[in-house]
Order: sequence, then C-alpha cells, then structure tokens
Amino acid sequence: MTSRPFALVLAAALASACSDPGSVAGPASEVQLAKAPAVTNPTTSWAFPLDDAALAFRSDGAFALAGESFYRNGECGTTGVIFFGSGSGDNVQTTDGPKRDRSCSAWPRRITVVYPDGVQQTAPFRANLLALQLPPAFIPIGTTVRRGLNFVLDHASARCDVLRYAAIYQQTIPIAADSLNVTRIDARTWEVSTQPAPNDRAYCTTTGESFSMPIRFRVIADSDLAH
Repeated sequence: MTSRPFALVLAAALASACSDPGSVAGPASEVQLAKAPAVTNPTTSWAFPLDDAALAFRSDGAFALAGESFYRNGECGTTGVIFFGSGSGDNVQTTDGPKRDRSCSAWPRRITVVYPDGVQQTAPFRANLLALQLPPAFIPIGTTVRRGLNFVLDHASARCDVLRYAAIYQQTIPIAADSLNVTRIDARTWEVSTQPAPNDRAYCTTTGESFSMPIRFRVIADSDLAH
C-alpha cells in the first residue's frame, strides 16, 4: 500500500509537470507537434468600370458583366493571386504572360492608359497592389486604408516603365505620387481608387514626372479570407 506522504509527493510532482510550460507529456506533445493547416494563396479577378471616360486606366471592354470588364485568373491568359499564405500579402495581376491562349480571341488582354497631355497607350499589363492582405495588417471589412500600386505596361509600347502610386517608396523614400484608397467591401472584395484630386498622382519611373491619373477597379478573390 502506498504511504500517504509518498502519494502527496507524487501528486505534487505531477502538478508541477502539468503547470510547467516547457514540459511535454502524453497527448499534449501530439498537440504541440501537430502541423498547422496549409494556407493557400487565393486567386483574383480585377474588374474595371466600363463608364471610364474620367479615368486614366480604361479596360479593353472584354468579358463585360454588369457595367464592368473582368480580368479573371485563368481566363484568356490572365493570372491573379494574393500572396496571403506565403510572402508579402501583395496582389499581383498580369496579362502579359508569354504563353498564348489560342482559344481566346481577346488574347492578350490589354488596358489603355490615358495621360493628361492626351497621349494614349494600349498594351498588356502586369500590376502589383501592395500588402492587400498582409498579416497582421489585415484590412477589416468596411475599412479604408492606403496602399501602393505599381502598374507596368508592355515595355515595347510603354511611355513609363512603371506608373507608381505611393507616397513613400520602400518605406523610407518620399516620391511625388499618392497612395490609393483601398476599401474592403466583404470577405473577398476590395474597391481600389485614387484619392480625390489633386491627390491622385502617379509617378513615372522613366522620366521622374508625376501625372494626375485617376484609377478605379475592384479586386475579387476566389474565396473568402477569414481576416
């Protein structure tokens, strides 16, 4: 029969082990060693309004629905992804991939950029909307924040290598441009637009000029994001 003092010592030792955050015993070790579920990077579509006479970025009008032209991931050579589970939280959208979609008469998808001096250029594009959903800087539903955007036209026809919307570049360098308003509409949708003039400037990395260039579009993820 176990003596009472020994039973008290054993009980104290077990209690100490359970209260020690560095100790692992039985089922607890299985919980701590379990792998977290993989977080996927959702794909995205961008939707530009067809009523775009006042905007500097105008869609090609293809794949139109309810007053918008959609550039959908996997459709007509377009790709789009939010690096949510790995990386920066950036949303990258492209239509300038080298692989031709021969089944799509609208390939490659293009956009027209209209400069204030009347110059217009139409070309495929790639764009990077910065930190759209970056832990822990999640945008709550119903909230508007400021984000940067780099917009690149096909270099063969581009006046500017990059049109950049961002008041600060690489966290430290002020530039003559303005960040965009990004409003999270719901669990998978964001409205992106320039601020009201005169705070609607884009910076041309080729010439160092700044242009008033209003832009507006929606980002739609293929699945809800929990945060």
